[in-house]
Amino acid sequence: MNLRNILHKFMYNARADVYRARLSKVGRTDDYVSEFELVYADIPCKLSQYGKQLSAHRDDVSQKLTTDLRLTFDPEYQILPNDVIQIRQEEQDFKLFAGEQFNYRRTPNYL
Repeated sequence: MNLRNILHKFMYNARADVYRARLSKVGRTDDYVSEFELVYADIPCKLSQYGKQLSAHRDDVSQKLTTDLRLTFDPEYQILPNDVIQIRQEEQDFKLFAGEQFNYRRTPNYL
């Protein structure tokens, strides 16, 4: 069993669908609307929390809760900033917006 198979079996315990925005023209006008199209379906991934725990920010109108999450994919998948990622892990569903990607393909390919 090679390292890639081991990672898929033991590390990637969640599944994700990745959607990317594209502009579509509305009728015969010069207006455009963003539509999301499925880029990757049901791909294995790992969702983990890192850094500080849940934090809360309150103002007069609302309270905002934030946490730092890290999503790890096989390097063959290219995730772009602002992609929408729907994640299923155990009995929980998450909808996240991608931030900056660190691609391990830039390092030597040992897999």
